[in-house]
Amino acid sequence: MIKNIVNQFSKNFKSGLSVAIVSIPLSIPLAVASWATPLQGILTAIYAGLMASLFGWSKYNIVGPAGALSGILFLFALKRWAAFLPLLALVSWAIILLISVLRMTKYITLIPSTALHGFMMGVGITIAATQFNNALWLTGLPKHKEFLMNVRETIIHYPDIKIFSVVVFAIAFGLIILSKRYLKQLPAVIPVSTVGILFWYLNAHYFGLPLLKLGDQFPELSFLFFEAPQWLSSLKDYAFIKDLLMSGLVVALVALLETIISAKIADRAKKSHFNQEKEVFWLSLANLLSGLMGGLPASGVFVRTAVNFKSGATSSYSQLISSICILLISLFLFSSFSYLPLPVVAAILINVALWMIDIPLYKKIFSYNRGAFFILMIVGILCLIEDPMVGILVGTAISLLIYLKNSSDGHLYATVFRDGKFFGKMNLRNYCPHQKASDIVICKFSGEINFITISAEIDQLCKLQDKATVILSFSHITHIDLDGLETLEEICEYFDLHGIEYYFSGVDGELLSMFKKTHYYRTLHDQWRIWHSSSFILQKLGVN
Repeated sequence: MIKNIVNQFSKNFKSGLSVAIVSIPLSIPLAVASWATPLQGILTAIYAGLMASLFGWSKYNIVGPAGALSGILFLFALKRWAAFLPLLALVSWAIILLISVLRMTKYITLIPSTALHGFMMGVGITIAATQFNNALWLTGLPKHKEFLMNVRETIIHYPDIKIFSVVVFAIAFGLIILSKRYLKQLPAVIPVSTVGILFWYLNAHYFGLPLLKLGDQFPELSFLFFEAPQWLSSLKDYAFIKDLLMSGLVVALVALLETIISAKIADRAKKSHFNQEKEVFWLSLANLLSGLMGGLPASGVFVRTAVNFKSGATSSYSQLISSICILLISLFLFSSFSYLPLPVVAAILINVALWMIDIPLYKKIFSYNRGAFFILMIVGILCLIEDPMVGILVGTAISLLIYLKNSSDGHLYATVFRDGKFFGKMNLRNYCPHQKASDIVICKFSGEINFITISAEIDQLCKLQDKATVILSFSHITHIDLDGLETLEEICEYFDLHGIEYYFSGVDGELLSMFKKTHYYRTLHDQWRIWHSSSFILQKLGVN
């Protein structure tokens, strides 16, 4: 037992340390982007990662503060201040836990990818826009809940821009680009953060040029093992509870999706498999511990997960080592990050934002399906000007309406026999204009007969000419609802009125028990017009 633990630690020490070194300079800016304190970002990386490492199912997935959540947290913090963000983590824990217990994960993941990409685009633009002020040295500007109002504040204060701050931002951003191109094995955030801290030190001691640092924004930047939450008194406010639940729902959905996608990417790369339901369950507990310790909502994170499995991780011990290393490094060196220049923080976060805004992907979607592209754009715009929850719901609703429209168009296929011989198979809509009176037509339903599909199917059947012979095959039907039963009765009445000879085949099992409850079943049964197989009916009609 002890030998196995030591062996796992030795195998995963390199990957765990690599993830820790990447997580610290990423967690701090992401917390700042969420309008939280740097300490809250570190606490999230430590405690959410610790819980996921001990009980999570995926061997490679890394859990911590995420860029995809930063935009939601920022909007919530604007309304209720950052002190309430740990409570948001607890609410997301409860919602994710409920989803896991009810086994609804597979339904939540049905949110269309276009809506998720649009959401990511909106969040990316929000993160970038909130960091331009740090890059331009526009401090003390009023904060608004509306995205466009914040952009307006930046524009009208352009005379206050400090060129030196812009130059530092440009150099830091350029270093990130160069690091990504020439130092691919080393995440860009590590050298840029190190160079940024050294540059501030040199500037303060030798040049004396005005340059804001993280410590100016957070004067009391020191490491604590937890931050005591100070939000219990606000639970009496109904408006606050409403905002809390709505934001918590969005956080939970996005965290759940991000975690599953991140785990799938890692497991696909390593050719392994994780249990989706169990991963979601332990994600909820990661948010519980993070919230209790004063951290932020957490989810699986792509970049750190990629660093993890590319560094040779073999098990979840890697994330355990990462959490321990983050704790130890922060314990001794956390105050050093107070010297990180704000333009460098802005460069790191804008780089994260550009990673979330995937323009090549949008071009591909536009070339494949312009409808999906416009849904993506609508979701992104709504996330910016309204609310992320509104954007996701509207995108999902539009996608669902398009699906329902396509499903309700009806695609009945006809197998046609003419002059006693097989003639061909075709869509019933295409067949009807060429129908002959002697034809025998088998119309095969598939999937479900329900209120969505049946209206289009009855329209097609009612275009059959008088004196036709029709076999309605139900052998591939899995379910029929009340609307379907009632509409079939209308079809029977239409056939009787127009002298169309018709038969039912493949009526068996649960479908048969439902048909027996209708008043037209007895008539069809007594007239020998219900059979188990279409082939028996064809023989009866003289078809070889």
